[in-house]
Amino acid sequence: MWRVVVVTLFVLLAADSAWAGAWYAKLPSSADARARTEALLRSHGGTWAAIPPRSPLARSVVAVEDERFFQHGAVDPIALGRALVHVATRASGDAGGSTITQQLAKNLYDDPVRPDALRDVAIAFKLQSRWSRPEILDLYLNAVSFGTGTVGAEAASLRLFHRPASRLDWAQATLLAGVPQAPSALDPTRHPAAAAARQRQVIAALRDDGVISAAQAAAIERSAPGLLASVSAPSRPARASRRTPSRPPARPRT
Repeated sequence: MWRVVVVTLFVLLAADSAWAGAWYAKLPSSADARARTEALLRSHGGTWAAIPPRSPLARSVVAVEDERFFQHGAVDPIALGRALVHVATRASGDAGGSTITQQLAKNLYDDPVRPDALRDVAIAFKLQSRWSRPEILDLYLNAVSFGTGTVGAEAASLRLFHRPASRLDWAQATLLAGVPQAPSALDPTRHPAAAAARQRQVIAALRDDGVISAAQAAAIERSAPGLLASVSAPSRPARASRRTPSRPPARPRT
């Protein structure tokens, strides 16, 4: 996390220098972000799906991952300041600071063999200059991992709920929105207790941001256990047929 703080400050402070300008110009263009996302989806057997920014899933993801997404740019100054204090005081845990745009840059352009936080932050600025906020959110929802080899909210929604991501209700959306933080550890089919705790965080974030009322939050929490049980229950094997197998037709006599 402290690396993100340092490299973000570096990009901001060095933006006007000739060296930084030349280095920035050599980075990949963000114009191919949609093509990269679609290629990533195809490699995991998925397809692109438009998810409206005001759908329950999109709003749940913003609330828990980057609450000021529609107010800031590639970086969030408030979250960055909080992360600086976190580093300076050597506090435990993760103070965050990474925005949805930065996460998208990492998902699409990062080299898994040689990860480069400085490069990720710089490409986040390129994404910000090329794509609108709703477009960046849509790209992120299609490119993010949901565990068990599932990439993209559409594939994850179909796997868990058998319906498109754009049609999820609040209970389904808050459960799914919590998964990207740690896709393997928060997979509701494998770790229902951890997924439930994360879902409560998503619901609280929506309530605190004023997206849903306290009454709505309480209703979602009441429905959550039943929903979680339905997606975490092991599938039953198909019953063998009890019918007596039909006999082959008798051969005609000669």
